[in-house]
Amino acid sequence: MTIGQVMIHVTTLDKARAFYIDTLGLKVKADLSSELGMLIMENEGCFFTIHQGYKPAVVAFEQCKTAIILKVDDIEKSKAELTAKNVEMYGDINETPVHRYQVIKDFDGNWIEVAQIKA
Repeated sequence: MTIGQVMIHVTTLDKARAFYIDTLGLKVKADLSSELGMLIMENEGCFFTIHQGYKPAVVAFEQCKTAIILKVDDIEKSKAELTAKNVEMYGDINETPVHRYQVIKDFDGNWIEVAQIKA
């Protein structure tokens, strides 16, 4: 069994475009907004779908079992850039034996980890 794709549920694709494309700088692989109400995103060979028409997440991050992780080279620099773009942060930069990460929220309350992987 292999993973087919990750899906992020959002209320509107207009806000999704502004956040995921303009703010985070991710690229659109396929725009299926008029046909299916979704965008297929690609980042270094990893694909995920943003699908509109769903209610925002209501579960707190600590209880969530799934998270999207965006890899960066410098976590402090990325945090500063995202803070300057008014991206909502959750707590401070965290550290594990394998990575350092900052949790951020999108416009609908979906949680995303921005992570610097340790060499």
